[in-house]
Amino acid sequence: MICNMNKEKLMGRMKNLIIYNRNFLYFLLSISLLLISLTSCISKKEKEIMVESTDSLGWQEAEEYNFTNPIELKIIDNLLYVVDMALSEIKVFNPKTMKYISTLGKKGLGPGEFSNPLSICKYEKDALAVNEIGNRRTQILSSKGEYIKKIDFSGQWKLSAINEQCFTNKLPIIPDIAGIYEIKSDSLIKVFDIAEWLEDQSLPSFPKNFFSFSSLEKVHLVSFTYSPKILMIDRQGKTVDVEFEKFEYMYDNQFLGQPQKFKEGFIIPAFSQSNDDNLKTDTKLIYYNFNGLIESIYHIRDKKRFAFETMAIKGNEVFLISEGVLYKYVLE
Repeated sequence: MICNMNKEKLMGRMKNLIIYNRNFLYFLLSISLLLISLTSCISKKEKEIMVESTDSLGWQEAEEYNFTNPIELKIIDNLLYVVDMALSEIKVFNPKTMKYISTLGKKGLGPGEFSNPLSICKYEKDALAVNEIGNRRTQILSSKGEYIKKIDFSGQWKLSAINEQCFTNKLPIIPDIAGIYEIKSDSLIKVFDIAEWLEDQSLPSFPKNFFSFSSLEKVHLVSFTYSPKILMIDRQGKTVDVEFEKFEYMYDNQFLGQPQKFKEGFIIPAFSQSNDDNLKTDTKLIYYNFNGLIESIYHIRDKKRFAFETMAIKGNEVFLISEGVLYKYVLE
């Protein structure tokens, strides 16, 4: 009888211990989930950073600081180049001080002259490539703007080059020759055809022809203006299978801009605008790593709509254009 009583007491204690441990485990689990949730919220909050412009160009009285239709920005060898399509010239600035340095070219048909230039990029050591829609050519110039040679194109749009490879395309609505090319002397050999790739994509037929691109050290990046699609292509012309983390737009009308190298990944501008009469806007700079994860989201306080098919970055300084004015943002 005593044994039975001890047995019952022992079983009761064990039952109470099990209930206590189970409740304690539930408590630990709840605390863990709460901590994970809080960490996620804090982590997400830390990714959201507000920035505003620290300097600008294009509003000054001095002629060398004014632009008519700045269509391309590019940092090359620590200099900021601004391609003005309407003036048919390229102005050079110090990106740190925003001081004017020189002007390359002038309107004309001859060597070293431009007719509606669209873009500039580094061609090789101490040489620049400038392509013009008016003269239907790409000129190779010295860093001082002296003519070296030309490569013939027909009606192309912008050009981006690095390490003997370039990415070029026609006007966005006619992407026939858009792709990545190997530069061979005075000719180009296509290694990736973006028009062919677009045919297999489930994107609307009209908007999918509007895209921006950037050639980086190891990959080429293509963003589609009216689609969240970002395409990564390696230097051999093969698509890289990366699923990019999604972000939230604030308003209904949504646009992506040109990707550019930044830190250990790249930045891509994102813009959204409301449909109401107030036309509220939201501008973000999304910092991705090359694995497709978002590192930071920079919110631009200025309520401006930027020309997102062009952007320049030097270190943590970002240069953007809005209505003929160039703005500089410093990203911490």
